[in-house]
Amino acid sequence: MKKLTLLRLSCLMIFGIFLFQGCESHDSFGKEVQVPVKPSNLSYADIIGYKQYGYMQTDVPTYNSNGHPLLFEIVSIKKDGVVLDDTYLNATSILNYSVIETEKEIGDTGETHTIFTNDLSEAGRIIIEDGNPFEDGDYYFTIRATVDVENYRESTVFEDVLHLQVGWANGVTYCPFQVNFVNGENTISGPATVLGGRTNTRFELGSDSDKLTIDPISGAISMNPSYTVTETEVINPIIKLVYESNESVPLNFTGNFTAVLSTTPVELDKEVNYFFYPTLKPVDSNNPAFGGDGYTVETSAFVDKPNWVKKHFYKEIVAAAKLNFDEVLETRTEAGVTEMSGSQFNYWGPLKNPFETWLIADPVNLATYSGCFETKMVFWVKQNIPQEILDNVFPGQAETPVNIEIKITDNYSGDVYNTDWTQINDVLTCKIEEADNAFVGTPYPLIGEVGPEGTANNMWVKCEMDLPVSEYGNMNNFTIAFRTITNYDSDLPENLRGELYISDLHFVATEK
Repeated sequence: MKKLTLLRLSCLMIFGIFLFQGCESHDSFGKEVQVPVKPSNLSYADIIGYKQYGYMQTDVPTYNSNGHPLLFEIVSIKKDGVVLDDTYLNATSILNYSVIETEKEIGDTGETHTIFTNDLSEAGRIIIEDGNPFEDGDYYFTIRATVDVENYRESTVFEDVLHLQVGWANGVTYCPFQVNFVNGENTISGPATVLGGRTNTRFELGSDSDKLTIDPISGAISMNPSYTVTETEVINPIIKLVYESNESVPLNFTGNFTAVLSTTPVELDKEVNYFFYPTLKPVDSNNPAFGGDGYTVETSAFVDKPNWVKKHFYKEIVAAAKLNFDEVLETRTEAGVTEMSGSQFNYWGPLKNPFETWLIADPVNLATYSGCFETKMVFWVKQNIPQEILDNVFPGQAETPVNIEIKITDNYSGDVYNTDWTQINDVLTCKIEEADNAFVGTPYPLIGEVGPEGTANNMWVKCEMDLPVSEYGNMNNFTIAFRTITNYDSDLPENLRGELYISDLHFVATEK
């Protein structure tokens, strides 16, 4: 009897602490004592000012369920009154409650009892993964909340219950980009220009505040009057843009301004910034990682064909050594690049069947250089298909078996087939090897036709493209891709052989 009384007393004490769990010797949920009701009053705090394509998460919502846990589901996401497709839903998830099991000892009896606790701390939180398709704009989420208790199940659909406003700044620029601050001259930079995003912001310095000050309203930078310069210093301060709606998560911009501190005036050279010169990070000698500061590879199903040696699909090359002419070597030296910066794709394996691959560079923020800079994109490419292969597998054809299409976008979200690509072969300015004459358009065999420039088979072709501010200045997710696709749709009579090289892709900004 004493043991039974102790068990009952322990159960009553535990029940007072854990609302949703039972306390019975068979270790299961007890009978619900709170009357289940239809969910109501679901409410989220608005999410204001998040940067497009970046990771986001909401706070946990409030709601009325009479103490019962709810199951949450995202029904739809709208923008401008239109329900968006599944690419948005697939990048989004909503958390539900979890059940925690805890073993409790019953008094000093040595017996244990399993306590089930509903953990509601994350229930209803919405998470949007990095690399999502959410660009600037206002989004509204419709959520279904369901209570499911014993024989009672009821749902409520809460229309447009969460408002997500995407629109942080794409960049901060200064013009002029460089300013010489001389002791005693009280020099002030021009104001900062915020590219895109919302209002209600202020500026702060994220570094070097002992030497510089920044106006919180205009962003203008001056030398800290308490600091004395004793020797010439070059400083690239971190510029913080703080949103009043979300002060705990400021935007940090680097490389947007150069302060040269000196005791006497200094003549400043024009800034040349190779701000994106991706290099490869090899996993082994034949299989680069193509991630991080570099490229991502997307392939069609052909790599799963029998006998295909996948490890030879792409491999890294020391591109300058392969190119071996002065222009590339000088460019790499000026940019300070010594690592792997080229990729080689072999068309053999054996390989007869049609195929398609994408080599996609990491996105680039062009907004940073839209103030006082002229920006361009440059790369070298070479395709080599032996003449006997052309004669045997593609006889009589005035095109190459494999085309290379150069495409760009500002909304790549990880799926090449659901991205708005623009092909730029016809607008690139190119030249073959060390030739002096440049021409518009990629030469044979890159686009599959013999043009007035003749053949560039097994020859390096330099291509570049100006990126004027008027067209590209506000793009913070600019992405270039090299699509390799065959000109045949059935198996070739014999194996294809050849190589494609893509080398020293880079973006350079030159101060006006």
